[in-house]
Amino acid sequence: MAAAYEPEAVEREWYQWWESKGFFRPGGGERREGTETTASCNNYFSMILPPPNVTGTLHIGHALTCTLQDALARFHRMRGDTTVWIPGLDHAGIATQSVVERRIAKETGETRHDLGRERLVEEIWDWKEKHGGRINEQQRRLGASLDWSQEVFTLDDRASEAVREAFVRLHDAGLVYRSTRLVNWCSALNTALSDVETDPLDLDGPTDLSVPGVEDRVGFGSLHRFAYAVEAEAGEAELVVATTRPETLFGDTAVAVHPEDPRFTRFHGRHVIQPLTGNRIPIILDAELVDMEKGTGAVKVTPSHDANDFACGQRHQLRLLDIMNDDGTLNGHCGPEFEAMNRLEARRKVVGALEGAGAYRGSEGMAQRVMVCSRSGDVIEPRVKPQWFVDCSAMARTALGFQKSGDLELIPPAFEKTWDYWLAEPKDWCVSRQLWWGHRIPAYKAELRPSEGEEREREEEAKAKMRMVELAVGEGLSFCSLDGLGTASPTHRAAIAGVEANVAHLLLLLARPSARRLLLSSIGRHLREAAEGAQPVEVTVPSAASAASGAARRIAVPGAAALVLLFPRSSSGGGGTTARSSSRTDTTSTTTRPQQRTPNTTRPSSNISSSSSSSSSSRTTQSTGPTTSNASSGASGRAVAAAGGPTTAGGPPAPGK
Repeated sequence: MAAAYEPEAVEREWYQWWESKGFFRPGGGERREGTETTASCNNYFSMILPPPNVTGTLHIGHALTCTLQDALARFHRMRGDTTVWIPGLDHAGIATQSVVERRIAKETGETRHDLGRERLVEEIWDWKEKHGGRINEQQRRLGASLDWSQEVFTLDDRASEAVREAFVRLHDAGLVYRSTRLVNWCSALNTALSDVETDPLDLDGPTDLSVPGVEDRVGFGSLHRFAYAVEAEAGEAELVVATTRPETLFGDTAVAVHPEDPRFTRFHGRHVIQPLTGNRIPIILDAELVDMEKGTGAVKVTPSHDANDFACGQRHQLRLLDIMNDDGTLNGHCGPEFEAMNRLEARRKVVGALEGAGAYRGSEGMAQRVMVCSRSGDVIEPRVKPQWFVDCSAMARTALGFQKSGDLELIPPAFEKTWDYWLAEPKDWCVSRQLWWGHRIPAYKAELRPSEGEEREREEEAKAKMRMVELAVGEGLSFCSLDGLGTASPTHRAAIAGVEANVAHLLLLLARPSARRLLLSSIGRHLREAAEGAQPVEVTVPSAASAASGAARRIAVPGAAALVLLFPRSSSGGGGTTARSSSRTDTTSTTTRPQQRTPNTTRPSSNISSSSSSSSSSRTTQSTGPTTSNASSGASGRAVAAAGGPTTAGGPPAPGK
């Protein structure tokens, strides 16, 4: 007999016996004769243990939750209730993938991109089976009366099917949508994060910090000043701006001043020159962003890398200029000297370059809050990315209303202020992650491919139009191509593309004034068909008199950013209007099916398509970034038909949960 109580030896044997007898399953295992059986009991009690991370180890929070739930489960069993307490593990997308990626990098020097998606996921599953779930054994050591026969893993087939179904239902209800917005970007993990996955680090002044991926310590807590020269201003006038992140100056698309600040009245409507790149950017007036009493009174505006600047950019329709790659290095917008350099390593060199250009105006210490990734410790970079969001406004109003009405009581009452802080002005929740380990968002981007018969018809049509173009050129006619349509709206761009496909036919009609009425009817009908459901498209053709004078003949699409110009060739170039000379290369028209696209900030439609549907004349491809998904089998098989729009670049990362 042991000299002292040995809990490890005694408790392990008892728990194994309890589990082997099925005492924790609904039914309670063996019962004494005369006691009420489960079959005759009409009371049921069930609950789920909040699933800990598969990478986790037991801490005091887990122990507290487990103890409280265990007491409830045992109480209901003693009452004779049919009781089930379900355990489980969370796949912990970010944490698990990071653990495995670090192990692989240490052992083989390879990255996930070297391995590819399928091999990396296999590696993670192997790691999960060998090393994951340690916390389950620790919960057994606690004596938690969980029904281990019903254990759930959040990437099991049933769980994945439930996630897909919930996603589609929320999308149908308008609560899940895709939008291009400013998000928290972790360069070390190459993924977007929600606010709750970041931690604030408050600095009182100049501080050097170690940052993952950067060899030397990086300076924070300093306010750097530099000057923008005002364009074409006598006396070398300048606007001095200040920033804690001088490396972001490459993304500046405006300098803002207060509209009532008399110091800058003469600069209203003017432009300044970026000191390192020579870019010309406007001076804008913004009373919301600029405080006349603080700083220099002028504020650099970097819409793609700052939340306040993003809002300012939306108000003034400024260009979104992303200066970073997904790995945190600077891109081509920063010039060859800084391209491919880590954005934090570039900070000191940007200051040196400003000094060399005579634009640096010094620095001073200041308090600064730095947001860091709670998983990697990397400094968070605000970046504009297309991601999926959950609309939290209605839920927040409901929860706040219950508390205000007294239906919900917070104990202690001191937490009411915290409740109000989070729910009074809620932010929509970013739920997409650029991970390979996790639930893949059930949204697809479909690309249609014509059938063989349609391809032959298009080839014949293209040959016929080429012959018509050659005939038109032979008759002395010329026309301009339809380049530069990038600023046109998608609807008008599609309509104009339709005109390009029939340009030879239009040329021949224009050559005969007698066919002018037919031309007007034909073009108008064609554009209306191409616009499909958009506002009516009008087509105007100059009078015969103006045509006879050799002036440019225009087919105008109101609201578009371009005009199709058709005119006769003349020795003088057609009444002073310059056109590209016609040749077989320039005049060959191509036929394309215009894609229907929606603006980035518009929520996708609720059209739902089955992931298994296909036809011989089409193929479905997975889009990269947040909309990437694989076809999943299951009872529901549902998917969101994703609208077109930008996708994240750099391989095919799929979002996790």
